[in-house]
Amino acid sequence: MNFIHLIISHLHFNFLSFGTLLAMAFLVFLSVFLLTLKNKSRSTLHLGIAFLFLSLFMLGYLYAAAVYHPIAAYHRYFTTFWVLPTIVHIGLWGFNYPENRTPRFAKGFAIGGWVVAIIAEIFFIINTYSVPKKFHFTGHYWDFDAEPISKAFGLLIMLYSVVGFIVIPAWKVIITKTKERWSILQMGLGFLVAATVPNITNVLS
Repeated sequence: MNFIHLIISHLHFNFLSFGTLLAMAFLVFLSVFLLTLKNKSRSTLHLGIAFLFLSLFMLGYLYAAAVYHPIAAYHRYFTTFWVLPTIVHIGLWGFNYPENRTPRFAKGFAIGGWVVAIIAEIFFIINTYSVPKKFHFTGHYWDFDAEPISKAFGLLIMLYSVVGFIVIPAWKVIITKTKERWSILQMGLGFLVAATVPNITNVLS
C-alpha cells in the first residue's frame, strides 16, 4: 500500500509518458488482434506473443517516464527482461514463416533463449538491487548507478538482436524459394532498423 501511495504521490504525466502510453496501447492492440485471430498460424501466434511482451517492455518505460522518484529506477527490471523474450519470439516467427522446416532446432532456440534471459535477469537483479540510484537529466528518468552490468546486458540484447533480426531472417530468405521470402526480408529489415539505434545507444549510455 505504501508502495502504491509512493508512486501516486510522485506521478507526473508529461509528453514522454504520454507518448510511451500511446506506443504501449498500440502494441497491446496489435497483440490482441493477432492472438485472437481464428485459425492463426504458428508464425502469427509468435508475432502476437512478441508484441505482447514488447508492450510489457514499454510498460517499464512508461513507469520510468511518469514517476519522479528514485524508486522509478526499478523500471529496468521490466525493460531488461522483456526485451529478450520479445526478440526470441520474433525469431520464432522467422522460424515458422511460411513453414517450420527445423522444428527441433526452433524448439531448442526457444528454450535456450528463455533460459538465458531468465538467468541474465536474475544476475542483473542481484547486481543492482541495492546499488545507488541516479537521475539522467538528458533522458528525464531514474536509473541504477551500475554501468558495468548495464553495459553487459546491453551487449546481450545486441547479441539476441543479431540472431533474431539478422541470422534467422537471412537464413530463411536463403532457403525459402517462394514469394514469401520477400516478406521475410522486409520484416527482418524492419525489425533490424527499429532495433539498431536503441541497441547502440543503450550500450553507449
